[in-house]
Amino acid sequence: MKHFLLFLFLFPALVFAQPKSDNFSQPSFRVGAQVGYGHKTALIPAESSAAMAEHLRKLSHNISYGVDFSYYFKSSFEFINNNLGVGLKYNANQTKVQTENVPLLKDNGALFYGTLLERYRVDYIGPFLGVRSFMGKNRHLAFGHFGFGLVKYRNNAQVGFEEFLLKGQAIAFSADIGYDFFVTQNFAIGLIASLTLGNVEYKTDNLKNLRSGKENVTHVDIALGFRFYK
Repeated sequence: MKHFLLFLFLFPALVFAQPKSDNFSQPSFRVGAQVGYGHKTALIPAESSAAMAEHLRKLSHNISYGVDFSYYFKSSFEFINNNLGVGLKYNANQTKVQTENVPLLKDNGALFYGTLLERYRVDYIGPFLGVRSFMGKNRHLAFGHFGFGLVKYRNNAQVGFEEFLLKGQAIAFSADIGYDFFVTQNFAIGLIASLTLGNVEYKTDNLKNLRSGKENVTHVDIALGFRFYK
């Protein structure tokens, strides 16, 4: 995580250090869509039972998918021209995990063994500042997105025979770094690594089972995508 954050900090300087090429056009508008693997980074509590630790490990693996739209500015300033832009992104992480014979506690503190089922989903949407640099006759593109947005957490959970809907939302930080290869002037394929950083205070809307707490919704994702440029 530390190395990833350090690279995010240095990425804009690396982009602007790249020489510009005038051998090929540089589109201003971009639409991207991607799907891949997501990893929930929250640590497993040391006091967790073996069954609960295994459940949380499974829950940390999820599918990630998203779309983004961006526009890069044309300017007489070389520092800004086709290097800086703004955009909007949406990303989701979701998974479903069920584990049997998990030691659980009733509301009165009594221990029992039962089924733990979680249908976990995190949605993020927000604006970003984009930086990019074309390379290799503009056939290759390195880019980065950095911004803050709204993250929503939702978990349809079942503990034993009781069902809960846990939900909450908060402001989160998002960052992407990626690479696109142009197949044609307007179409590219690419690889993107993303970080969503945030904590959500959740509660249930089940009046019979009022519960609240905090959920670390930080994710690191890596995905393959298709891009349209114009």
